[in-house]
Amino acid sequence: MTCDLPKLRGTKEQLEAFYRALVPCLERAWHPVLTQVGEPRIPVSVNADDVGNTACGPPPPPDEASGFYCSDGTTIFVPLPRQLDDGGPYLLDQLFLLAHEYGHHVQEQSGILSKHDVLYGEAGGDQPKILELSRRLELQADCFSAMFLASAAGRGSIGAGMISQLRQSTFEDSDTHGSAKSAALWQKRGLTAKDTSACNTFAAPANEVS
Repeated sequence: MTCDLPKLRGTKEQLEAFYRALVPCLERAWHPVLTQVGEPRIPVSVNADDVGNTACGPPPPPDEASGFYCSDGTTIFVPLPRQLDDGGPYLLDQLFLLAHEYGHHVQEQSGILSKHDVLYGEAGGDQPKILELSRRLELQADCFSAMFLASAAGRGSIGAGMISQLRQSTFEDSDTHGSAKSAALWQKRGLTAKDTSACNTFAAPANEVS
């Protein structure tokens, strides 16, 4: 996959231009996979506004997520203030973030997200089970994100060095998104994956989605 992207800058207009170029690249990457299993090509939009509410409800707190996906309206939200924290947008962070949120779109299109919702309902308010389901969903999106970057690195605007930078990434423990150890594990699997089955977090033992 070759992605030709504009220079990443810190204004809303420049960030949106970057996102508008990256999303079609993500679509091209995932289209063959979804087509193979008979799923339609559903476009996704990107919103960089600092919204107070969405069709899916209020956004998660900034310290929990730099961006988020809403299946109602198929929109990736990347609020501008969250992208400007810590000195402004950083290329690898933005690539991984958008590819992660697009991973949730893939989950929506393929039925994974709806199955997650069924399992959520069956959990009956059991908080440990609900948190584990959240981690399985988020770690799978991490794995999908890494798969995309591995397919795009070394061509176009995404340099080959991005993979080594990604391998050196550090993570923070999160009850909803996974421990640092689990995040590193699924990122590594995504980088070396030959097909999407490598990212099947829902079939993984509990200690791999801690």
